[in-house]
Amino acid sequence: MDGSPCVSHPGIHADLVDAPGYYADLSGTTDPRSTLNTGVRARIPQEPADRRMTVRHQGRTLLLDEYLRTRCVELAVHTEDLALNLDSDVRAPAATLAVAVNVLLAAARRRHGDVAVMHAGAA
Repeated sequence: MDGSPCVSHPGIHADLVDAPGYYADLSGTTDPRSTLNTGVRARIPQEPADRRMTVRHQGRTLLLDEYLRTRCVELAVHTEDLALNLDSDVRAPAATLAVAVNVLLAAARRRHGDVAVMHAGAA
């Protein structure tokens, strides 16, 4: 516990932890009634529609709603990866998967064009 200043949130001091410590300290993440989950659900609707989030390692800024869509992609992709590698039937929630597929399809269309995406889907 060092109480170091947080680079991304000036004025906030936080204890430095390692990755296992971060995850070991999480509790109630699977319980929709947990303080963590009810706090997030209560806070997000109060955020302004123009709330911006900066992804520091890329220097890109997204609106909060768009940033949350990127988190859905990460959750869906990594859940699927783990499920396939562990031979598990656990999958991301359907709503999360739908957001992820929509984002990835839109990215593919923007990057490669509709014709290329259509051809890839037909393969």
